[in-house]
Amino acid sequence: MKECVFEFGKQPLKQWIRENRDCERMKLVGNVKSNLMDDEYYFPVKGDEGCRQLYHELGNDNPFDLLYGFDKLAKDFHPKEFDLSEMRLLDIEDEDGNDDMPWGWGSDLLEDNPSMFLRMLCNRIYGTEFVVKDGFILTKDGRTVVHCFNPKGVVNIPQGVERIGRIAFSNIEKGKLEVVLPEGVVSIGMSAFDNCEALKRVNLPESLRELGISAFENTELKEVSIPDAIEEIPDRCFSFTYIEKLKLPRNLKAVRTEAFVGLSPKKIFFPEGLETLEWGCFDSHEQIIMYMPKTVKEIAEDFYYDSYVEDHPSDHRPYIYMDPANPYFESKRGRLYRKGGRKPYI
Repeated sequence: MKECVFEFGKQPLKQWIRENRDCERMKLVGNVKSNLMDDEYYFPVKGDEGCRQLYHELGNDNPFDLLYGFDKLAKDFHPKEFDLSEMRLLDIEDEDGNDDMPWGWGSDLLEDNPSMFLRMLCNRIYGTEFVVKDGFILTKDGRTVVHCFNPKGVVNIPQGVERIGRIAFSNIEKGKLEVVLPEGVVSIGMSAFDNCEALKRVNLPESLRELGISAFENTELKEVSIPDAIEEIPDRCFSFTYIEKLKLPRNLKAVRTEAFVGLSPKKIFFPEGLETLEWGCFDSHEQIIMYMPKTVKEIAEDFYYDSYVEDHPSDHRPYIYMDPANPYFESKRGRLYRKGGRKPYI
């Protein structure tokens, strides 16, 4: 298998592609520096001036355009394997303190459909070597989907896959997409389907154990059935996904900030064992009937709206049925009170 190395800043991209069209294994080396967490619009690149000139070929100072450029310019350039082990993105930290993930709250990174190379870089935590198989880019062990070459119609995720990687299907806006996940998938990564407006349907298999932040934010899902093994719905997981039919998992313990912004089912049945509802987690303009179990210990006053309750008319309030055995709250005519309290809590 012929391996070809591309080093950032050493050679113009177009020239390198012309010289390496028979490449079967591509190795990217070098450093890209970016400050996604601040207000800078032009991201400096570590390296010599030649590296910056490379980006100017694509008409922009943004170093990530180099990654987009591979997809746009190399239409007939199809390596079977990729190695990003020596490629680094500097000065970037995700919420876990890792510095290899080009992502940050408020960044403009996903305004365009991310390139396959950017998707690989986002998933370096699962390995730095990738393979092309059955229309997907996967980690070399075959366990993580990183990129789909033809995301439209019905997309069947291969057997043996355990994870849908970070931003793997993000920003797919056109067409109609249904994703079929096999049993064995245990994790859907951060922003895996973020802003995937083409997504109309997805099944969540019973093997699923983890959902990432913003995993399905701003999609077109109308029905969602979350497997029972899920214990926490993370921040913005289904935010701005206008769900009409929702089934929550039996083992659910917590629903985090803005997890379900915009949903509109007529009723929500919370499972026994639920303990926490955070700020704006069920933000809705609809008056939803909610059935609360006795296990609930913490409810944000504005869990159903992203501002203080007194700012909004009563027709936006949920109608709450609280289990009378709850030691913290009680319900009177659909209004929630702290036990022994005289003023409505919600």
